[in-house]
Amino acid sequence: MPNHYHLILRQKDNGKIGDFLRTTFNAYTQAINKRYNHSGTLFQGQCKAKHLNNDEQCLQVIRYIHRNPVSALLVSSLRKWQFSNYLEWIGLRRGTLADFELRDSFFKSPRDYEKFVEEYIDEEKAKVEKFLFT
Repeated sequence: MPNHYHLILRQKDNGKIGDFLRTTFNAYTQAINKRYNHSGTLFQGQCKAKHLNNDEQCLQVIRYIHRNPVSALLVSSLRKWQFSNYLEWIGLRRGTLADFELRDSFFKSPRDYEKFVEEYIDEEKAKVEKFLFT
């Protein structure tokens, strides 16, 4: 997205996601500042986070995120948006930033997930609205 991004992270150990994000963003900022001979922050404001209580909530939020570029009228088709892992989720691109355990536990195939995303209707937004920052 031009002015924001979404991350869904699964915590697998006793580490803290906040610590992970802080370390990651600090390292990224230092690398960009060094490369472009710049100093200071790159991001405006603090990172916002919401806890998802179960896999169903997570799946609804992932679908919302994958649909975001179409909803924002940035592309006419999700297949045209190269800046998410949607193409991995539907089996059209091989990447490393997708965890298919969740997808595969709910859907028989990548095409079934694609149908789930395509069937999204505005009423479905109510299922994820409490997890959005609006």
